Amino acid sequence: MSMIRVVVLFSTSRLLAQADLDATLSMARQGRLAEAEAAAKSLARARGAAGEPSAEVCLVRAEDLSLRSEKEKDVDAAIALLNESIDLFRSALRASPGPELAAEARRGIDARMCRKASRAALALRSLKSGEDARKRSELLDLATELYEAAELRYADRLREIRKAREGGDIDEEPEIQLNLARLQLEHSRLEGLAEAQRKTILSQAIALLQDLQLVYSDEALAHEALWLEGLCHVDAGNAGEAEDRLLGARSLGSRIRALGKEPNP
Repeated sequence: MSMIRVVVLFSTSRLLAQADLDATLSMARQGRLAEAEAAAKSLARARGAAGEPSAEVCLVRAEDLSLRSEKEKDVDAAIALLNESIDLFRSALRASPGPELAAEARRGIDARMCRKASRAALALRSLKSGEDARKRSELLDLATELYEAAELRYADRLREIRKAREGGDIDEEPEIQLNLARLQLEHSRLEGLAEAQRKTILSQAIALLQDLQLVYSDEALAHEALWLEGLCHVDAGNAGEAEDRLLGARSLGSRIRALGKEPNP
């Protein structure tokens, strides 16, 4: 068998495995836990996974907990469910999965840490003006702590990837950079945040997005980075820079579409 054919077969096998995993996790996200767990066990057997629960089952159960957290109105209860979900994603990583499963677990942890911060920020915004100053202060402290923890998680991941280039051909670096900048923009909008801190966070996001554009100047990823940078400048009060970046994003989007591609929204 030729080397080219081996590579093609291997790539096709990985694509099919990823499609099966995506379908399984989609079931979990729809609340079809029993079906998803059965499919996950089947995937684990096909992979020859040893030990229970398998990484696939951990991922499915983590998705189910995340779904339950979205239905929970109490912020503390929602965050507790998200913490349980994170624990399961970490269990999936300890189960020695392949690169695709490991990447899915890492993304799962990232997303749940961000969601915890978002839930605290939402609870803060939901308080009526003048209502319970102590509760408002507690929620501001909680949201700030959670945003900073999620940002630190992304920063640590970037350092690890740049040092070891882990994950083989799964390059998570640009995805993490974009997600970190998006999170920083959200953090900067936290109600009650000091103005100096808000501007510092926005400056960090802008620097990160500019780095992305230098590396991915002709990619759909750069379109979203340019657009997000424009929004950061809007929030920072930099009218000229904001107009320049947003117009640039529109122009880049047109060029990408002319090549038959779709820019990131």
